[in-house]
Amino acid sequence: SYAEKGTIIHEILYRFIDKNRLSSAISETQFIETAREVFDYYDFEETEWRNVLPRLQPIAGWFVGNETYWRHEAVVNKLEVKGEMKIENELSQSFTLTGQADRIDKLHNGAVAIIDYKSAGNFSKKNLKNAAYPQLPLEGLMVQKGAFSKEGLPAQNVGYLGYWTITGNLSGGEVTFLDKETDIAQAIDAAQNGLINLIILFDQEETPYFAVPNLEKAPRFNDYAHLERIKEWAVTDDNSEEAA
Repeated sequence: SYAEKGTIIHEILYRFIDKNRLSSAISETQFIETAREVFDYYDFEETEWRNVLPRLQPIAGWFVGNETYWRHEAVVNKLEVKGEMKIENELSQSFTLTGQADRIDKLHNGAVAIIDYKSAGNFSKKNLKNAAYPQLPLEGLMVQKGAFSKEGLPAQNVGYLGYWTITGNLSGGEVTFLDKETDIAQAIDAAQNGLINLIILFDQEETPYFAVPNLEKAPRFNDYAHLERIKEWAVTDDNSEEAA
């Protein structure tokens, strides 16, 4: 499933980076060895490993190449780090924003870089800048406000927001990022304002909670599908036989 794929990819990347934090030379062989460790950990059959190996090889090549370049720009710092902060402005009561960043590195210029791994999806710099993808900008807000201080990460400036996407095709992966101060500030402000507006809206008793608010942006997998039971009651139009 999509969820399992995402979990496995994240585990491989986490283990690979954690084991090679200080290494000046990383290799595709090390990546594949780490992937095999993860497959063994989840007790997959040998046939499943052989089936997935050809798809892992371009991922290994892309990720190792990208990581090698990246280490000229930053130092590995925090992995899978959790944080929380209170949002109170304009709200009738405080709201707690929580999040877990896949990776927060230290840039050589002193600012921090926030990286989120994706196992699928298409991302654009435009939509990252306008906070159509609010996850990274909200994590950026949390970093600025010291939300990860309990994990040893004080309030700091954010100099990079990046989605590192594993594509699964021959390219292996791609990066969508912001690294200009004005663009990052715009993304964080837009995400913060959007979140506050949503909190205010859903604080009103008359505001409905839709199962799928936007059909064009429906999630690839949904933990609550068994409760929503959309397929049992949804129809495409009023003239269909199902609507009769």
